Amino acid sequence: MKINVIRNLILPWMIYFGLTLVAVVIGGAWFHLDTQKQPLSLAVLGAGAVVCLLANLRTLSKAGIWIAHSLPSSLRYNSKPWIFRALQVGVVALGFYLLGQFSWVPLFWQAFVIPIVFTLSLFVGIWSLMGPLLTWSSQMSFSRAAAFLLSLPVFALVPVTAVFLGQTIVTAYAASRPEPILVRIEKVATAKDKVSIIESKDSAGAVKPSANPEIQSRAEVFHSLAESGKICPDQTKEIQSALEVRGPESVVYWAIRAIKCSDMRSVVALPKL
Repeated sequence: MKINVIRNLILPWMIYFGLTLVAVVIGGAWFHLDTQKQPLSLAVLGAGAVVCLLANLRTLSKAGIWIAHSLPSSLRYNSKPWIFRALQVGVVALGFYLLGQFSWVPLFWQAFVIPIVFTLSLFVGIWSLMGPLLTWSSQMSFSRAAAFLLSLPVFALVPVTAVFLGQTIVTAYAASRPEPILVRIEKVATAKDKVSIIESKDSAGAVKPSANPEIQSRAEVFHSLAESGKICPDQTKEIQSALEVRGPESVVYWAIRAIKCSDMRSVVALPKL
């Protein structure tokens, strides 16, 4: 039966990709679920992949010996342009991702630009790779089995990319929310960070004495702001400047505690923390 095999093979995976991406974003943004740590989520992802594989088997069975019939005849003689196109879109996607790692790039890059570029690159790359694979498989004795096995590593990129993009969007969404910053800190701080912060104050909760009077003074100012329970929007810039990785521990600790009285938004504070 003469059908467009490559289109019918990719279509179920496109639907699977869209549903997975939406599920990861909704689960992470509204229910605060980590897909990689949820056994049920992994089971659902696996079930969706199995459905797509069964659909691929059905397509290959219907195509029979005509698995490469709908492809351009030029592909049979030269598959390098197709493979080169797949490499090109991979490099483009990698470039957009690396560009998004710079601190000056706005959050919409992670929330919109990277997901759009990765989605287009993914399916253009899969289409470009599946053409040579179907052509090579048609020249083998067990063409349908060969096409199915060779396509497995290619289609494995679909769930991996969907989960990655979903978590990227969730991270950008979380960083842009104007909710209280101290609640956000509890979600993202690791146990090691908490221990190192706690060690910067003594058992009575006072500021540790420091050999540097300036450091001691700054720590005491932030300490008084944190313990006063009053708002201090005029100290926002000073608190923000104290959030440095290599800053004095006592100053950094009380600056973090003093965030609750400032008007600093999470989109500013989270990257520093």
